[in-house]
Amino acid sequence: SWGDMRLSVAGTLSMGLFGIPMVGADICGFTGNTTRELCVRWHQLGSLYPFSRNHNELFGIPQEPYAFDAAATAIIKKSILTRYSLIAYMYTLFHEAHKTGTPVVRPLLMEFDGGGLGPLLEVADVDEQFMVGPALLASPVLYEGATSVRALFPAGRWFEFESGKEVPYASVTGGDSSRWVE
Repeated sequence: SWGDMRLSVAGTLSMGLFGIPMVGADICGFTGNTTRELCVRWHQLGSLYPFSRNHNELFGIPQEPYAFDAAATAIIKKSILTRYSLIAYMYTLFHEAHKTGTPVVRPLLMEFDGGGLGPLLEVADVDEQFMVGPALLASPVLYEGATSVRALFPAGRWFEFESGKEVPYASVTGGDSSRWVE
């Protein structure tokens, strides 16, 4: 369900903090039947989890990428290819986790102390975004029917993942002091 997918973010972050870095959720959900939209969004999220797999109960409807239409399959394929493009980075993070115990996926609090954001609690309360290592901010779509997210961008330099182009911080914040962007 959509609620299960949202809870998987907190669960994955918690397990990393408990010293278990190789963790993730059953993409598309395990029990019950998924929907096209949920499965596509969960693949987008799950491709950034340390452990990423599509897994289903025996009597559930098919939820493999090929079970959906061409548009959904293309989006899922792009998510999987994104994961493959991050393999060297992920392996580096797993090595770091092995040596130091630092989680592969982390709450924003581990990378940003609140600095220019005001109270530390603003960063601590973020539970629908996470960092993949110190360099990749994930802001997944976690609600049915949503086509955008409201995301916190801590002060710093930000780059578009696909193009590598720097995003001027003033454009991220809209030129005011707010760091929450939709």
